Amino acid sequence: MMKITVKQIFPGILIIISLFFIYEGIVNIGFWDGDNGPKGGFYPTIIAVVLLIGSIVSLMQSLKEDKAEFFRDDFKVIFAGAAIIAGAMLIGLLPSIAIYLIIWMKVIEKMSWKSTLIFAGATTIIVYLVFGVWLAIQFPMGLLENFL
Repeated sequence: MMKITVKQIFPGILIIISLFFIYEGIVNIGFWDGDNGPKGGFYPTIIAVVLLIGSIVSLMQSLKEDKAEFFRDDFKVIFAGAAIIAGAMLIGLLPSIAIYLIIWMKVIEKMSWKSTLIFAGATTIIVYLVFGVWLAIQFPMGLLENFL
């Protein structure tokens, strides 16, 4: 009998979550309007479909493995994700993205300061221009919102 491990449970949970968001995006929010094009559920549904495909592939690969192995570097990604969410609540999304990229590129990737600052600055500016200006999405300001 096959033992169920975390490497099967996690993709299974993600499959359920992605199916929920596909349903919500198509049925409740709306996916496409024939006259006006994409509706509010278009982008979340696309992301959920990609998540579903990735989760199914991950589940299939985990079934082929003999033993689950956990690497220390895997936990760095989880911690970084939690840190960027906490940072977004405290100092806002854009500053937390910039700080995250600087720490990741310098500590994990061991890149030079010049490359790190250019990459972090350019990425933060691109995120702001695409989402903040072009798509007019409000970024979480965190605690700084009360001071501005």
